[in-house]
Amino acid sequence: MNVGVVAAGSLVTNVNGASYSSNNTRLDGAMNVNTFLVHNALYIPPAESIETVNIATNSLDADQGIAGGAAVNVMTKSGSNQFHGAAFGYHSNSRLAAENFFYIEKNLPKNLINQYGGTLGGPIKKDSLFFFGSWEGLRQRQNFSRLLTVPTADQRAGDFSAFNTRIYDPTTGLLDGAGRTAFENAMIPASRQSAITRKFANLIPLPNLPGVSSNYFASAPLVLNQDNVDGKINWNRSPKNSLWAKYSTMRQYAVTQTTLGEAGGDSLGGAAGIIDATVQLATIGSTYVVSPNFLFDATLGFTRQGLQSIPPDYGRDYQLGIPGTLGPDIRQSGLVDMRVSGYPAMGNVSADKPSFKYENTWALATNANWIHGSHDIRFGLDLARQQMNHWQPEAGLFRPGPRGKFSFTGGATALRAGAAPNQFNGWADWVLGLPQQAGKSLQFYDPMSTREWQTGLYFRDRWHAQRNLTITLGLRWEYYPLMTRAHSGIERYDVEANKVFLGRFGAVPDNAGTTVSKKLFAPRIGVAYRIGPKVVVRTGYGISIDPYPVARAMRAPYPVVVVGDYLGPKFVPAISPHRARDSRGRRSGYQQWCD
Repeated sequence: MNVGVVAAGSLVTNVNGASYSSNNTRLDGAMNVNTFLVHNALYIPPAESIETVNIATNSLDADQGIAGGAAVNVMTKSGSNQFHGAAFGYHSNSRLAAENFFYIEKNLPKNLINQYGGTLGGPIKKDSLFFFGSWEGLRQRQNFSRLLTVPTADQRAGDFSAFNTRIYDPTTGLLDGAGRTAFENAMIPASRQSAITRKFANLIPLPNLPGVSSNYFASAPLVLNQDNVDGKINWNRSPKNSLWAKYSTMRQYAVTQTTLGEAGGDSLGGAAGIIDATVQLATIGSTYVVSPNFLFDATLGFTRQGLQSIPPDYGRDYQLGIPGTLGPDIRQSGLVDMRVSGYPAMGNVSADKPSFKYENTWALATNANWIHGSHDIRFGLDLARQQMNHWQPEAGLFRPGPRGKFSFTGGATALRAGAAPNQFNGWADWVLGLPQQAGKSLQFYDPMSTREWQTGLYFRDRWHAQRNLTITLGLRWEYYPLMTRAHSGIERYDVEANKVFLGRFGAVPDNAGTTVSKKLFAPRIGVAYRIGPKVVVRTGYGISIDPYPVARAMRAPYPVVVVGDYLGPKFVPAISPHRARDSRGRRSGYQQWCD
């Protein structure tokens, strides 16, 4: 078992070599899975509210389904006839820790963590009605730092004379980059410099350390506030019937900064900007004793996640004047993503920001237990309805995002068969405004939506064949219909016809001609043999169906998200802001390609 921690605070777990996306976590019997990031549990209950945790990792009984790796069942506490409570507090202070070797400021970097909360449970009406509640709060203030390379003042001015690098004029020579003439004294004339990148460069902080590399120290705090609240009511309605209801919510608010301030860049801890998230779970359940040997139980759960991830530049217009990058929608506002070889990322570097996600899951689980002689028979139904409504136009290998993205590799000012481009060639490309790659993505549907069912039926017989021998036989059948959208079917590109078929438009069916299997049968067999009072031998065999939702992979195909990627040959920029000619008035190979 491999375990890793993700930013959401959930655990990512690989079990028996299976994908971590094929696990299924249930909280009080209801499905508790993040609809989009299916490897994460959607809600992590406060530790003091957990009663038991059961993890089945192999030879699963037939009642454990919609899971290919592990089936995790978490049960929370309930009230009783006595009042019980707990309170806790945890404090971590960087003043008690050693200094970070790479942190160069005078004071220790701040890292304050306060986690506190409590539980209380007891009777509302003795022997019949009980309550249990819990709260856990987290407050974190942590300083993050990074050592970066930013351009010096002379580099920003187009002066590379001090760096022992030849800067070649891309308007000279041949198309493939051969035969180019170097700029005199490695200086780019002001008349050739891009006004757009010059404006952008004014946002970048100047070096605060010596040298031309690792010459800028960035430091900024992370602010994280999170609260988890749980409430549960249990009602023993009669000796045969009990009911319960539970509501849980998690509220999270986090603020992080970028490495380059106004010029954006990578984040200093977490995702740069503001993350505002609310997770809610509502569950009701009941058990009914039909007879002394027949028991029925059912659980109906609803989960909802609302998530807004907003970058620091949201809503701002920097007046850079880059054609086709921004747009009338405020969600396309802010800085474009700029990448220059040898320098840190600049601008809004997260293609998935801003993002707005609203996800719902309805889940029903019903089970019946019948004891008949030496047979313990159990059968039931699992049914889940998952819904995603997103605005997050990230797609394509280049992942340009809704504002646009440019990459400057140094090829435009290098010479074919000459020295390999270095960081100064990369910045010279920037000064000229000649990116090697450019792109932008647009979301056509607002929001992009998915609707998906997951279904499971099972039958299991646990047979006590002898006092020391138990045989378990079971069979599951699972069905995963193709997803649809809120108001249409799926999309499919037909290679032979060179057409995109849109489900529910014209004569195209919802599935656009794609079918799924209805033969997903999963047998389960288990044997337990007790050799003596201290030795038990167990073995088993089973087939599990990978429940990975198709909705995740099919969330944003064309034309849901339309991506434009433009890549130039190695020594030729993808786009050009002007149509310059060489000193003799001739168009270069570079200009012929651009034209």
